[in-house]
This record gives sequence, structure tokens and C-alpha cells, in this order.
Amino acid sequence: MRPGSLSPDDPITVPRGRLPQQAWLAAGWALVLLIVAAIYLPVLHAGFVWDDLINFQDMAWLRQGDAWKHYVFRGFNNWSNYFRPLVVAFYVVELRASGGAPGLMHGVSLGLHLLNLCLLGKLATGALPDAPRWRQRALVLLSMLAYGVHPSLTEAVTWIGCQFDLVQTALTLASLLASLGIQRIWPRTLTLALLFFLAACAKESAAVLPVLVVLFDWVRRTPPDAGLRQRIGTLLRGNWSAYTGMVLAGVCYLLLRSWALGALIPAQPKAAPADYTEWAARIAFLYTRYWQLIAGLGTQLSPVHPWAEYTFGTFTPAILARMLGSLGLIALGLWRICSPRPMLGLLLLSASAALLPVLHVVPMQFDSSLYHDRYAMTALALTAALAPAAVLELRAMLPPNRLLVPIAALLYCIWLAGAVLNVRVTIPLWSSNVKLWEWAAAGHPVFVDAQDNLLSAYMDAGMHDQARGLVARMEQRNLACDNCKLNAAILALQDGKADRARWLLDAISHAPVVREDPQTRRYYLRTRGQLELQSGHAREALNQLAMARDIDPYDPFAELLTAMAYAQEGNLAQAGSHGAKALALATPEDRAGISASLKAASIKPGPATKPGQE
Repeated sequence: MRPGSLSPDDPITVPRGRLPQQAWLAAGWALVLLIVAAIYLPVLHAGFVWDDLINFQDMAWLRQGDAWKHYVFRGFNNWSNYFRPLVVAFYVVELRASGGAPGLMHGVSLGLHLLNLCLLGKLATGALPDAPRWRQRALVLLSMLAYGVHPSLTEAVTWIGCQFDLVQTALTLASLLASLGIQRIWPRTLTLALLFFLAACAKESAAVLPVLVVLFDWVRRTPPDAGLRQRIGTLLRGNWSAYTGMVLAGVCYLLLRSWALGALIPAQPKAAPADYTEWAARIAFLYTRYWQLIAGLGTQLSPVHPWAEYTFGTFTPAILARMLGSLGLIALGLWRICSPRPMLGLLLLSASAALLPVLHVVPMQFDSSLYHDRYAMTALALTAALAPAAVLELRAMLPPNRLLVPIAALLYCIWLAGAVLNVRVTIPLWSSNVKLWEWAAAGHPVFVDAQDNLLSAYMDAGMHDQARGLVARMEQRNLACDNCKLNAAILALQDGKADRARWLLDAISHAPVVREDPQTRRYYLRTRGQLELQSGHAREALNQLAMARDIDPYDPFAELLTAMAYAQEGNLAQAGSHGAKALALATPEDRAGISASLKAASIKPGPATKPGQE
């Protein structure tokens, strides 16, 4: 078998008769896993951040009841364009096992990261030459360690909401291992079809998995010395059933997605550039930026990278350099993958394919950030898996030099030390919602989303003085933010300023976010109900709260306010029933506060009504 190829017979096993080497390798793997686990150990004490607070803390249906059967397919986090039932169902299991506490879920995220380490280690071992020596296998350990402590993955390991990316990457790596390791046609076909379907149900970016399988098959299952037409023919004749199976699995996924969402791709706001030059410049910027993240150079681990901070309409030398660099990497990949030493080409093209869904080739703007570090996860895993074989190829092509290995080792150690320090410094920032958004807001002081999230973080943490100060600063800057006005109205109610709260609520009553976003509308109606309750208008409060509960029948705070409104009317039986329901729906952290509020209102919890019933 040619050097640097993927062996079709035994891509991942160690040659017989080398038990001591097996033992040393097992110890090396265990050491890498322990190092990575130790570095990330603080995440087990981290809390919910960002969307976690909405998805896992505020959504009681995840923790109890049967409503999850609906939300697994549609409506999770108010999604209209994402369809990820596999991981949503996974979240249901995690939350019900943990009782709503974040510690177990963080442990699952860390476990998935360690699983991905093992999978890429297996894939990296299979890419080594036949009967690899110990030094060659040591490269696999170094590559695993680099992936395990890579700064760009801090967000994914520390933020529970990134389990979509972790699961999709795991299924992608498992699919490539199955494709390489299973030789019988129909077991390989069925396995790849199933794994592709599951990966697509974890995250939409799994759409590139068939391309990755084809690239690996090109290297593994076609003769390198044959012509292009002969290699293509060999590829299709030997693998048509596997490719057909993945196409059928993709069709099944699209049918299921269309049924759940009502359309394959619901209408989304366009982010179309002014012309093709701007479009190409944006793609080139993102492509080279993700390669910078993969290399661990110039990482900016903030949760946001606002679109407004990047312009591509002006043709500059930097943009030209990025465009030429992008074309050069693709050309190098195509050249090397068709050569007798194809591993560098396979690395470049497979990582590029994994990045394709996040390059905005189709100009859609799904959120307010141009890119996210976590989007490079699968490309980074493939790079780490193929790097050892690619390094061996490059060394074989270079003239002998005794300084090459020591210099490379020194650079690796410097990079590794910086990566570990970066991860340990960043973990605490991603472990607290307040710290996360103070960090983001400091780096992007005029970015409304960062200020909005910081205001929400202050209020969730009970830091009302800091929230009032932030509201004042935003009003001075005239930052337009309807959700911030909703939070300011809640603050005004807490301060007993009913007139200011009413003015703020009236100002956003017809705002698009209140009309179109169900959860924002629920918060608006709940706050309006609280305002009417404080104003002594119990019947109007009940009307507003009933509409809020229609949107989410599992909202404990809407139930609490409903109980207080009934108590204000003198209907103590209904008050007690809704009070009991509020306690039943509350998280362990909120239950004591709700109980105290009921006691202060002289409400004695009684038999709870079911969601939607009075």
C-alpha cells in the first residue's frame, strides 16, 4: 500500500505481536483524555448561559409533561428554519435525568468532546501508513491533544447549546470510520444511510457528509496511478449502493423536515451582497478566517462577531490576498488529492467541504453574527484526524534536515501552552451569563444584541442596580432595542413606577419582535398582566395572563401572577390551584421564591389544574 493511504484491509488495528506497543498506545490515549478532561473540569460547575436560560430553565415542558413530543419536531426555541429533533430529544432526556440542573448537561457536553477525541484518533490511526511505527502513532496523540485543548472549541464544550455541533461532529466521524472499516456492501450502505440521517437530524450542516465520504473513497478505493476517468468509474462502480443509500436517507430527512416545518427552507431575511465581487470577498474572508481559527491563530472567542463590523464592498489588498489564498488552498487540495501522496489534499478538501455550509454561499442571514467559532468544529476535527498522515507526507517530500523536528516540536509546545492558557481563561467567561455578556458588551459597545443580552443577564441574576445603569446608558446612546424596553418596563414595575412601565409597554406594543416572536410576546403579555395586577385591575390582568399561558402553558411565573390575580378578586380556590401549578412547573432554583410570593399573598396552594384548563 502506498505511503499515507487509507488501508482497505485493516485501517485502524495494530499489527499482531506488539502487545507492549498496544499497552503504551492505550496509556497514551488515556493520558490525553485525562489531560483534556482535567483542563475542562471547571465546566461541571458552570451554569446556563445565553439561550440555555430560555431553552432549559424557562421551558418547563422539557422537564415534565408530554409536550416534548411536539417540540422535538417544531417550535423549539421558536425555530422556524432549524430542524434538529435528535438533539432536542437528547435534551429532554438530559433535563429529566438532571432535574433541570446544568451540571449533568455540562458533563454530557464534555463527554461528547472526549468521544470526538477518540473518534478522530481512530480516524487518524487509519490514515497512517501500513504497519506504522511508534513515532508515527505518537503524531496521532499530539494531534488528539491539540484538538482537545483547541481554543476555538471552548465555546462548544462550555455552552450546552452547542451539543448540536458536538453530536453532528461525532456522527460525521463515526460515518467516515464506518465507511472505511465496513467492507461488505449492504452493511456499509445501511450503516452510512442511518448515520447520515441521524447526523442531519442533529444539525443541518451534516448535508456535506456524502461529499466527505466520496473524498475519502477517492483516496481509499481508487488506484492512484489510473487516469481520471478510470478513477471516477472505479469510484462509482464500487460505491454506488452506499451513495444511493445516503441520497435516499437525505430524501427521507427532507420529507420529515418539510412535514415538521411546513417547508424545506422557510423564508429567511436575505443578506445578498451588492454584486458578485462583494459576494466572493465575503466567502473568501470567511473561508480564510475559519482556517485561521483551525490553526489557532488570532482567535477571538467572543460569542458575537457582528455583521456590521465587516465590510466587503471596497476592494482592498487584504481582500485580494484572502481571495487568492482561498483559491490557492482549493487548487493545492485538488492537485494533491490526485497525486500518489494524497493526504494533504484530502485534508484541505475535506475541511473545506465541512466549512461549506457556513460560508454564506447562499446569502442568508440567520443571526446577527457573521461567523461563530463553533462552526469550525467538524472541519477542525477532520484536520486533526488527517494531520499526522499529511505531516508524514510533507516530511517525505522535504530534503533531510535535523533541525526540522526540534523546531516543529518547539513551535507545537509554544502553541499548546498558549492554547491551554487561552482555554482556562475563557472557561469562566462562558460559565456565567453575566460574565459572558459583560465580555461581549465591552468588546462591542454599540452592538445592540450584546447590550440586550447583558441587560437580560443582569436581571436574571437579580443585579438590578447594574441593570438600571445599563438602561440609562443605552437611553443616552439612543440604542434602538425593543426587547430592552421590555426589560426596562419590568424594572420599572419592580421600582413601583407603573406609569413608566405602561409608557414603555405601549411603545413596543406593535413592535415586530412582539408581534412575530412568540416568546417575546409571552414575556410582553406577562409583564402587561403584572402591570394591570399592580394597578388593581385583576380582570384585565387575567385576560393578559391567559394569552401568555396560551403561548406557553408551562410558564410557572404566568401561573404565579394568575394565582395572585384570582386572589385579588377573592377567588381563593382558583388562586390556590394556579399557585400549586406554579410550584409544580418551577425549577428547583425558582421554587423557593414562588413559594414565598404565594405566602406573602396569603395563597394556599391547592390541587393544580392541567395546562390549558381553569
